[in-house]
Amino acid sequence: MCDLEKHLDKIMFFSKAIMGKSFHHGWPHVERVLNVAHKISQKEGGHYPIIKAAVFLHDIGRYVERSLNSHHAVLSADIAKEFLKSIGVCDYHISEITHIIISHSFTSGIKPRSLEAKIVSDADKIDALGAVGVIRAFLFGESNGRSPNDTLQHFIDKLFKLPDLMYTNTGKIIARKRVKIMKVVYEELLNELSIK
Repeated sequence: MCDLEKHLDKIMFFSKAIMGKSFHHGWPHVERVLNVAHKISQKEGGHYPIIKAAVFLHDIGRYVERSLNSHHAVLSADIAKEFLKSIGVCDYHISEITHIIISHSFTSGIKPRSLEAKIVSDADKIDALGAVGVIRAFLFGESNGRSPNDTLQHFIDKLFKLPDLMYTNTGKIIARKRVKIMKVVYEELLNELSIK
């Protein structure tokens, strides 16, 4: 079996060069997802080098999805596959990593089949929750022309439901804790913004 760990620095630098500094979907997001994925993996297991490589690459297609009119997870998997081949990653690892990337997004419609894919999917969703999730929601909303009311409605329509979409027990525990924090902030925002 080939050694994926020797390629991780190259994978990290490749991703960092693409991802940029955006708080909600740039390199800071990748670092936060990696932190959560590591915590989940410590409890649930999984092959951590595969998890790490997939986290580095899971959103690299996001910055071309609008211009190419394609889903970012599909684009990210395609870009990752070509890059991983170019640096000599073995076919088995490429297959596992690209599956994780393409299945990490709820909207891709592809369910994670491996523990590693479930961990990355959970970690990515968890980054949309808690105090960080509140910041992300408003930054993303503003950059997409949403009003504060629309962003708060997004909490109800999607974000508060994410704990039920977790695949791992550890992911569920972390997500529920973060949603409790979000609900406190949500109620305070309703009060301060006088939204009835």
